[in-house]
Amino acid sequence: NSHFLHIAEKTLEKNNGIIRTFLPPVQPTLQQLINLRETNENEVRTIINNLKSKNSSGLDEISSKILKFCPEELALPLVDIFNKSFRSGKFPSALKLSKVYPKYKNGSYLDPSNYRPISLVSTFSKLSERIVSE
Repeated sequence: NSHFLHIAEKTLEKNNGIIRTFLPPVQPTLQQLINLRETNENEVRTIINNLKSKNSSGLDEISSKILKFCPEELALPLVDIFNKSFRSGKFPSALKLSKVYPKYKNGSYLDPSNYRPISLVSTFSKLSERIVSE
């Protein structure tokens, strides 16, 4: 796990000059920051029903398979949560967390660089992302 925790830091150290040269800081305008539209029950139900039925889950241990059993009951509470988040411009901290585990690529099983990190985000976070992207 230590290997994956420090990959970003090592990459930045190696490429700091390159990253600063090619990626100037971008400051979003206020209009870009507040351009989130609100959602509704129908959209949330549709997104839940269109999720792939998987057993995998984030730290909350709630899979898409579980959500698909009760889209009618979850739609209104989720609409309230998502719309409040969109209006306030704040995303719930719990939905920012993910489970990370190493997935073997190839080579020696003992070499940490032969694994890539896999992040499992909360299904609720995925719902929010889909609403924003549509």
